[in-house]
Amino acid sequence: MPTIRRAHLLPGLLLFVVPATAQEAGPGFTTTLLTNIGANPRLCNLDTARRIAFEVLVRDYRDFQGQCVAVRGYWDVGGLSSRDSQGRRGDARGALIGIYGETDIRAHAPRHNVRRATIAGVVRSCEYLWQRADGVAGYCHSHQEGPVLGLTQAEFS
Repeated sequence: MPTIRRAHLLPGLLLFVVPATAQEAGPGFTTTLLTNIGANPRLCNLDTARRIAFEVLVRDYRDFQGQCVAVRGYWDVGGLSSRDSQGRRGDARGALIGIYGETDIRAHAPRHNVRRATIAGVVRSCEYLWQRADGVAGYCHSHQEGPVLGLTQAEFS
């Protein structure tokens, strides 16, 4: 089983990577799979985060790279959405924000029903993650671009 390594990139932000050896490429060849990102909840939480509207983060996520933000939306297995379970939407036309981070929080995320949530985390993008690994698990596995949060705290309503 591969060893999970923590790579510190910026203060308060971690990338979790799994080095995997590709046998067909020959000895010494390794590839890196990024499996999670996280942030320090003491530095970024619902009390310290800059609150921004969902549609603003979806539209301008590149401007918020590395910043601690809090955003409100509908949390489903696929990420934070502007749509609730009945298909009603907010202002961002069904866009998604990928969620990585605290596995304890994500373990309590809705699995079969959508719940309204406010989440805090450090803003990154799929583009940022793909530049740092050969493969990316989770939300960015099927998205080459778009916003993601390194989750630190969630409040469900």
